[in-house]
Amino acid sequence: MPAEGCAGFAGAAVYRAPVPAFHVETIGTGPRVVLVHGSVGNGSTTWDSLRPLADRYTLVITDRPGYPPNPPVDRGDFEPQAEAIAELLQPGDHLVGHSYGGVISLLAAAQADGLRSLTVNEPPAFGVARGNPAVEEFLAKMRDAPGEPRDYLAYFLPLVGSSLKLSDPLPAPLEAGARAAMVERSPHEAERRGRRRARAAPRRAARRRSGSRAQHSQSAGLRRDPRPLPRVCVIGLPLETERLVIRPFEPERDAEPLHELWGDAEVMQFVPSGPRASVDQTRELLESLSGRAPEGLGFWALEERGGGRLVGGVGLFPLAWKGPELELAYHVVPAAWGRGYATEAGEALLTAAWEAGLDHVVAVAMRGNVASRRVMEKLGMSLEGPTRYRDLDVVRYSIARPA
Repeated sequence: MPAEGCAGFAGAAVYRAPVPAFHVETIGTGPRVVLVHGSVGNGSTTWDSLRPLADRYTLVITDRPGYPPNPPVDRGDFEPQAEAIAELLQPGDHLVGHSYGGVISLLAAAQADGLRSLTVNEPPAFGVARGNPAVEEFLAKMRDAPGEPRDYLAYFLPLVGSSLKLSDPLPAPLEAGARAAMVERSPHEAERRGRRRARAAPRRAARRRSGSRAQHSQSAGLRRDPRPLPRVCVIGLPLETERLVIRPFEPERDAEPLHELWGDAEVMQFVPSGPRASVDQTRELLESLSGRAPEGLGFWALEERGGGRLVGGVGLFPLAWKGPELELAYHVVPAAWGRGYATEAGEALLTAAWEAGLDHVVAVAMRGNVASRRVMEKLGMSLEGPTRYRDLDVVRYSIARPA
């Protein structure tokens, strides 16, 4: 049946809100150590004793969403937070997670490339020990946890072996931490999803590199706009036009023909990711796109009707895979240029977007990519002006739902 809110779009992909922007403090010089705290205490509280290590290491101290100095959240979830940490990681990093942050770190490590080490302390990965009497007893007790911050802490802390004395009233940071812990998704649900992610191809997350090793504090997030994204339906697949079919990629089937496009250095000069060196690399990218599809991050195969020849890809996904706006993108193999395929596919996706309830779509192109900009203009998109996109200077176009 159609996904909720997507009448008429059977099998619609769903775009789920990414984690809100979160605070990161980076201090020190040397190899990077990314620190992910657990429940109740924020990063500064949890890792304060490690600050002397800043003379030998670059400490990347994260404060998870909902924990000070971040604003409150309605829900905390290890899964999108793991994706956020994975995007923060760089090859060669050490990753350290405590308690709930240990579960997040385990999931993030499965999505990251080139970690030097992973250390987790007391991760409540209860999913791997379901049926154990002690685990079942603890989970049963947590279901009965009180709903007020001080009462919650008085109940929760002894269960996890803490003898912290609680003042009345609670200090503001501790109360905020309690409220964040109270709305966190239970970590026992992580086991099944974690196994599936471990089997999937690793996510090739964009790596944020610090330009300075001097002590500083900064805010880091997965998108420029901190407003939460709505849960919106994007597109139902397969989608057919007069000459084309838009469908999910099939990596084994599509890697070789698509490499004609993604392996061409001259063509890919206008694409931020650049050319793929081999068919295997193209296949890996397709596998990562397939893994994103259930979350509504859609870039799909574009093939000719009838013969089924793959002629490129087209998609509607969060801007730069971060949001908050949705981006229209299209790639067409050189052998199919000049036939209007990008315009035809773009029109189909925009029509589907309006019917699904979206109000606004954007697109970007390098200044010199005249052909791509011409497609945007044919689609009725308006030039907004220059902007930055994945550290590149581009021009941005947009279009609103017709009145």
